[in-house]
This record gives sequence, C-alpha cells and structure tokens, in this order.
Amino acid sequence: MMKKNLKKLMAVFMTSVTLCSTGCGAVTPDLPEEEYFIEASTWGNAMMDAYLKPYWSSSQIYNETATFVGEEGEATLIYTPETVYSVKNYTLDITYTEGVDYEIKGNKICRLKGGSMPYWEVDEYFLTEPNNAAAVIGVDPTKAEFDFKEPRYLYYGETDTITKKQIAVTYSHRESYDGKIPQ
Repeated sequence: MMKKNLKKLMAVFMTSVTLCSTGCGAVTPDLPEEEYFIEASTWGNAMMDAYLKPYWSSSQIYNETATFVGEEGEATLIYTPETVYSVKNYTLDITYTEGVDYEIKGNKICRLKGGSMPYWEVDEYFLTEPNNAAAVIGVDPTKAEFDFKEPRYLYYGETDTITKKQIAVTYSHRESYDGKIPQ
C-alpha cells in the first residue's frame, strides 16, 4: 500500500514539476472539503492533492510543521492565520487546544507554559558539542534567538527523533506570498 501511494505521489509530483516549468498557474488541484481534511489523519488522494498545492498560491495551509525550543517557545508560520482549524502533533493523532496549549500572535504560534505540546530544551536542541560526527550542523549566533557564549550545534537524529517534537498547523489566511517562487 505504501509503495503504491509513493508511486502515485511521485507521478503527481513529476506532473506538477512538468506543468510548473511551463507556467505554475496551471497547477490547481481540487482540494478536499475543509471538514474532511482537518479531521483526516490517514494518507489518501485528497490529502495528497492538498499537500501538493503550492503554498504560495493557496489561501489554505495544511499541516505546516513547526518546532518549539523552550517551554514557552514560539515558531513563525508562513502566513498570519485568519482561522486556525487544527493544531496537532506530527503524526496527526493528538489535537492541541488554543488557550491551553498555544496561542496565536500574528504569524507566530506560541507554546504556553504547562501545555502539552512537545518542545526541545534550549541545551537539548542547541548542543555545545555535535552529537553525530557525520552530520555537524553549526549554529550562526547572529541568527539565533538565544545569546550563546560558545559555539553551538543543532541536534541531529534519524527516524522520528526530530518529528516527534514537531506540530502541524492547518489554517486559512488572506495574505499574498512575497517570497521566492520556484521556476
């Protein structure tokens, strides 16, 4: 089943890339009904179509992932949500509650102290020594939101090491995208 869906995903991706190279405006798959997608937690054609809709031309964002560093960490979303439909864990089987687990401030989602959403401790995510010699990822101190006195390295892991501490936000917005668009 997984191989079949992967082949289907690759076919849709290749079609999207081909169409995009001749004009991105031509790729506009029909999205699932809002109620269906928000509650969906299993892979299917409707979910695949929604995920493949270019975020720069859609007013609906499905399961944008984010990570918190610190118990009261915040993460920047691509857009400022007009309506937040769901905030779930990465595997989409736990739903978090606004006002209990998080709050939205502009285009930021902020984790509330005592909430149940996953997060990294600062020193657990920004290490003083690399945890894997094959994958050393240094932190640029000028771009870090924390004031580090020594060199830091991003935590590296495989399988669900990173994703088990991510959340997925589904929302609608009214903003225009002003970033780079693939050609």
